[in-house]
Amino acid sequence: MNRRFIPTDEQAAAIGTPDHPTLRAGAGSGKTEVLARRFVALIAGDIEGIAPISPERMAAIVFGELAAVDLRARIVKVFDERIADAPPGPPCAALRAARRMLPLARISTIHAFCARILRENPLAAGLDPGFTVLDEFASGTFLEHEARRVLIDAVRDPDSSPGARLMVAARGMDGGEYRAGAVGVALEIAGRLARLNHPPQWLVEKAREFAAREPEMRAELAGRADATMQLAETLLNAQVGGAAGERIAQSRLIWPAARAALQLISDDDADGREWETLSDFVAALPDARNHTIKTQVIALKQLLPAKDKLNGSLAEAWGALRAIEPTRQIAATIAQAARRLDDVRRRDRVVTFDDLLILTRRMLEARPDVANRYRSALDALLVDEYQDTDPLQHEIIELLARPAPAAPALFVVGDEKQSIFGFRNADVTVFKRA
Repeated sequence: MNRRFIPTDEQAAAIGTPDHPTLRAGAGSGKTEVLARRFVALIAGDIEGIAPISPERMAAIVFGELAAVDLRARIVKVFDERIADAPPGPPCAALRAARRMLPLARISTIHAFCARILRENPLAAGLDPGFTVLDEFASGTFLEHEARRVLIDAVRDPDSSPGARLMVAARGMDGGEYRAGAVGVALEIAGRLARLNHPPQWLVEKAREFAAREPEMRAELAGRADATMQLAETLLNAQVGGAAGERIAQSRLIWPAARAALQLISDDDADGREWETLSDFVAALPDARNHTIKTQVIALKQLLPAKDKLNGSLAEAWGALRAIEPTRQIAATIAQAARRLDDVRRRDRVVTFDDLLILTRRMLEARPDVANRYRSALDALLVDEYQDTDPLQHEIIELLARPAPAAPALFVVGDEKQSIFGFRNADVTVFKRA
């Protein structure tokens, strides 16, 4: 026998508040049940100060297909309980009518919610009205196939930017178990550009801005190399005894080669082998326990790389300078891949899983008339599992809930400790900010 849900005082307050709260509720606290009962309470007119809302003017967003099925089932169950308990008369008839209209309510995942908006406004979204939506798996296969073709063509074309050859040489086409290959890197960056609403050319422009800092970066590298030489010579001239003195004597033997390596690095003539000499010099240095040389030792170890590691602020400055041209070349290749992916999507009239969100956000921002129409068409928007919302999804919900002049009442539920969709760009700080 099913037990009736009896809300706690806090749950009852959340269900019946006339405000627009964000609820933090832990696992097993009944937050989805609360959301379902608030959904019904809004339709039934149980909340003081809020007139009854027709189901077609309600929307509830969840973050999984099964969750959407579960939420709809819970709402139906609440309706059935309310109808069974209601005495014959107009209130019971109103509940029965609302129950019949429940299929008109928008209870779905954020992707299905956005797909419906795009289907209703294809021209405003810049889409062919007959577009096909690819699910998450098909989207990945489609994009990977096209990105691979772009990179293969670029590698084979001697006149193309060498960026593709650099990427494949560094990562392989498909990468390995623990890191993405050239295809994965291209898709990841192209996807981030789209999610941030940047055109492919933006990446090229940022790489150009980075390259424009070359004189500043050369000066920074020379300054760090000069500071390293001064610190090293101060340390090597220090008069200390014991184990520290012995290590300094050993370091003096290595210093001429290390100094020559520093000069090459400062002049940007290094080919990378100089770092082995410098790491040998660091390995020979004494530790920082002797107070006479402590400051110099700590500073040198922050500047110079440890054995078998290309780290330290001197190496970072050198690496940044050496990265200028590869950055420009790889940016050009990824921008080319992103444009090609856009062209192919338009040609094949397909919308990928991520496109559902990207295109909806873009349309709502660019077309205030469309955004206002949806704000006016919805009286309430409830969102479950908000800890699994990413910044793009948050922007869509914010655009729909923005008063301009009308907006749906927003009800958000989540628990940052239960965030599970990091692999889908979910950002738990979005919920914390909410």
